[in-house]
Amino acid sequence: MGIRTASAATGQMILLPLLARVIERVGWRTASAIVAIAALVMAPIAALLFRDFPSDKGLVPDGGTPADVAPASTRNPVLVTLDGLRLG
Repeated sequence: MGIRTASAATGQMILLPLLARVIERVGWRTASAIVAIAALVMAPIAALLFRDFPSDKGLVPDGGTPADVAPASTRNPVLVTLDGLRLG
């Protein structure tokens, strides 16, 4: 948690003054494009690194036992979602 907070603060200390300078010299559209490009670059990295459940990484939930871990579904997540919407 501390590393994430520190990285967010460091990113703001670097990115916000840089964007302010870009806005002053070039304009807000260029600054918006920089933010959009940065988001597009980071999205695949986040998709590869972040997981929804501890079991996705072979871990047990906090305070849980190995018996608490549900088996991973091998079905297509989109189909599972659509089935849930259809049944609900």
